[in-house]
Amino acid sequence: MRRFCWLLIMAPGCRVKDTGDSGGDSGATGITWSLSGTATDFNFGTAAPEGTCIAAHALAGPLTDPYGSTTVQGEEGAFTIPGLTETPDDGMLLVLTACDSGAQLATTATRVGSARYLSVQDGDVVEDAVAWGLSAGFVAGMEQDLSDLGASSGGLVESGSLLGAALDADGLPLVGATVTGGDAWYLDVEPEDGGFFASETGGTNPATQPDASGLFLVPGAAGGAFTVQAEGLTFPTLQVGSVEGAILFAPIEPETE
Repeated sequence: MRRFCWLLIMAPGCRVKDTGDSGGDSGATGITWSLSGTATDFNFGTAAPEGTCIAAHALAGPLTDPYGSTTVQGEEGAFTIPGLTETPDDGMLLVLTACDSGAQLATTATRVGSARYLSVQDGDVVEDAVAWGLSAGFVAGMEQDLSDLGASSGGLVESGSLLGAALDADGLPLVGATVTGGDAWYLDVEPEDGGFFASETGGTNPATQPDASGLFLVPGAAGGAFTVQAEGLTFPTLQVGSVEGAILFAPIEPETE
């Protein structure tokens, strides 16, 4: 049985550690700050190996001009990206690649919301960020299953795909949720039923499945508006732009009154 580490998908709220005199304000320029956290394998919750590359990028545009970059240090998947000067209002991406670590990792991107750093001051370290990783074998398995079902993924990484998670108000995965706005495929954890997306009763999974983190995949998500639908809950519309060259993680929670 495949294992999905859904308990970890909602990263803890980042803490801001003051390491010196204050300087700058929300969204200010002319400050330098750092972002630290852990790089974690999404399927099993294990740390990414030492030497794995982490880079902070703008939400839009090619993944060629990072705000800053570093590598994983030690056995716990820890990283710190120093020397950041940007505080974009729309958030940023943490992009994880195998680099020189020797790990068989696909390139993935995890969004960091702007609320976690807009109050940062000069010299601060924003802590507890999480960069999610996926094994290359896991991605290849999804691509093969899509092919077996007569769908073309176009290369899930190369085409820029969305791996979303429908969550309830407590951050727990939803069962029976559906997604509008894209060609969504719903994952399960039972390989004997024909793969990641095949239903035990024939055809494909019609909605998010038990024990699969509320996961859905939109291959080649070129960008647009995605909405989760689930009984008794209202979800905000997720505006997602294409991240060509990476699989983008996107947890979605319902609106609260």
